[in-house]
Amino acid sequence: MKLPFRLFFAILREVKLFASGDSSFYDSPLNKEGIEQAFDLKKSLAKVDTLRDKSDAREIVKAVLRGESNSKSVICSSNLRRAIATTCIGLHDRWSKSNERIHVLTCLQEMSRNVDALALAPKHAVPDMSRISKEIFNKRQPEQVFDLTHQNGNKTLKSNGLLRMKEFCEWAFQSEAEYIIVGGHSLYFKTFFNVYLPNEIDKNNRNALDAKTKKIKNSGVVSFVLQSGEHAGKTTWRIDPSSVVVVHAGFEAK
Repeated sequence: MKLPFRLFFAILREVKLFASGDSSFYDSPLNKEGIEQAFDLKKSLAKVDTLRDKSDAREIVKAVLRGESNSKSVICSSNLRRAIATTCIGLHDRWSKSNERIHVLTCLQEMSRNVDALALAPKHAVPDMSRISKEIFNKRQPEQVFDLTHQNGNKTLKSNGLLRMKEFCEWAFQSEAEYIIVGGHSLYFKTFFNVYLPNEIDKNNRNALDAKTKKIKNSGVVSFVLQSGEHAGKTTWRIDPSSVVVVHAGFEAK
């Protein structure tokens, strides 16, 4: 009997948010649990010794996620609010000091027809981030934190997951960065692994096998090497299965 009342209040809240451009349904923001998970990631990156696959993960955290090496790396994120918020919180210690901009990419938008996977922000705009702005952005305005060159608004009807993954691969290899940090979504990543990992994987390679069959946990971090080549006159991409490393949290159980 409680469900109709909850639905009523949810709709009432949505009506109140409409004028502000916010929503609880469309482009759903990070909830309380999600914010806590993002802060757990932030803390974990500050404590390298707690990480799984320690020898590889330590180097990834120091050289890439913390940006402590001379190698060039960039941060990018899906244009959906929950991915942007997770990226901003989890990597706050890095971007808040370096003053670098986080690239917001429509091609990383989640692969789902649900309304929570539809982006609210129009082209070259930042979605409403007021729910985390006081804790994260401090004196900087959100517009000063992001590079919106490739934030093209909500995915179009002509778009699909495969086209967006291809677009991301092209963007990645056009970048001058050696390492790219991606804030995205579990279904997108699972599909990405299925498309670009080889069909045949050594049964002892647990990380690569999990990547093809399981979703990454919320605020989880998994590292891999993406390779580019030519086949039949066309550019192709491949993930090296031996390069898949769990850095934080890992994969969901089936």
